[in-house]
Parts: sequence; C-alpha cells; structure tokens
Amino acid sequence: TKGTVKIYPDRLEVEGDVSFSVELDHVTDVSTVVRRLFSFSVDHEKYYEFVGTDDFSPVKYAYIVAALTNTRAMI
Repeated sequence: TKGTVKIYPDRLEVEGDVSFSVELDHVTDVSTVVRRLFSFSVDHEKYYEFVGTDDFSPVKYAYIVAALTNTRAMI
C-alpha cells in the first residue's frame, strides 16, 4: 500500500490506500533496517513495516517513537 506516515505525541497514523492509527502506548518495539525501512510491533502481536522513499527518515521515526514510549529501539 502507499500512504503517508504521521506521528503525534499519542499515536502514529497512516493515511493512504489503507488508513489506520496506532496508540503509541501499545507500541512494544521499534527498529530500522538499512536506510529506508521502519518497523514496529504492537502489543507483541502485530508487526508493521514501512519502506520509504529517498527522503523518508526511518531513524527519525524510530527515535521519536522510542522517546515517547520508552520502548526498546534497535536503530
């Protein structure tokens, strides 16, 4: 699917072909792979991966989510 990822102090939103929102309180792990992949798990049950364009910074999202949630970050 294609879309836009937005982060807020309490949630992460995806808007596009498929739209959904995840409460940051439920994010249990975040990580980045290479330069364009951002992934996170929700309640250790669901797993999401985002592959961005060249101007997408997965490290920025991983640091922000980790800071807002005190989750383990593998960056």
